[in-house]
Amino acid sequence: MASLSIASLGAGTHSITALFVPDRPFAPSNSESLTLTVNKATGTAALSLSVLTPQYSDIETFRATFTPAVAGGPAPAKVTFKVGLQVMADAPFIWTGNVYQATWTGPMVESPVPTRQMKPDFHVVTATFTDPNISVVNQSKAIIIQAEDARVMYTGPTAFTLGANATVPLTVTVKDITAVDGDPARDSYSGAIRNAQVSFVDRSTNMIIGTVPVVASESDPTIGEASFNWPVTLGAAKSKSFTIGFMVGYYYRRNSPSDNVTIVVSK
Repeated sequence: MASLSIASLGAGTHSITALFVPDRPFAPSNSESLTLTVNKATGTAALSLSVLTPQYSDIETFRATFTPAVAGGPAPAKVTFKVGLQVMADAPFIWTGNVYQATWTGPMVESPVPTRQMKPDFHVVTATFTDPNISVVNQSKAIIIQAEDARVMYTGPTAFTLGANATVPLTVTVKDITAVDGDPARDSYSGAIRNAQVSFVDRSTNMIIGTVPVVASESDPTIGEASFNWPVTLGAAKSKSFTIGFMVGYYYRRNSPSDNVTIVVSK
């Protein structure tokens, strides 16, 4: 009688045949084939997130754990972490002494090509387990991404004569909070200021007079500019004073009366 122990067979159906290769004078022979079914290993998985309400661009940690159904059993080859449709990372499992763990830590930003998966809103983080020999349920958790802080400074004229012009150029510089040294809200994890929008507001009526995207600096993606040509009607007045405010939105947030400017427009 001959026997063989083997641990390299993958999950699935296998045909097993014994081949007898003798020394002379015996003739070789084959056994009838037998079908062997190897079941997939199983286990229990879980997903945890360091923050359930992260700000856009801030650091987040995703951690997946796997506990084999049989002590000492294998773990999946890898886990893929996603936010919505955006793949954040593939991570291998590491035995930590009582459970397998796979971890990703990084900023909540998009790839160079915008995916809109980091837009402040409700999103779903998924952990997808990949291994042909292990059956495990993929995991998911909901997060709400918050807008990142921005700062805004008016850089346009504060006195303007219309003359033949029908509009007043309003311009602001917008900064990701990482570009504002000394600000109490400053952190070290920058986003892309191109993902900000600015609404120009007439504070006397609280009416938005225009909303435009921020155009990022070619040399610094945390600093940008937003410009709007404001059509002003003075009626019978020779001049008028306006209080203009700024609301930063989309991936960023800022709406403070301390940023307001007074602009005098004359005929």
